[in-house]
Amino acid sequence: MSVLTIVAKQPVEDILNELQPYLKIKKPLCKFVLSLIKDLKQVKTEADFLKVCKKVDETANYTYSKGRIIDSQYVLQHLGLPVETFES
Repeated sequence: MSVLTIVAKQPVEDILNELQPYLKIKKPLCKFVLSLIKDLKQVKTEADFLKVCKKVDETANYTYSKGRIIDSQYVLQHLGLPVETFES
């Protein structure tokens, strides 16, 4: 088994767009990540960034990730924004 890790937005978007028609099991995750990348491109404020972070948290619904320690709550604590900003 091989694992390929790509972390830059544009290559991830390009590869997912190429793979999407052929995916069966992970197609919903692919669509979700593509929408996440689109949202990330629109980030203008810290509150926008937190909304994207919350959406990233939702990827756990599609995967079996166990080692993730940085989530939207972690980001919120380190940005020091009021909780109301995040919950909207």
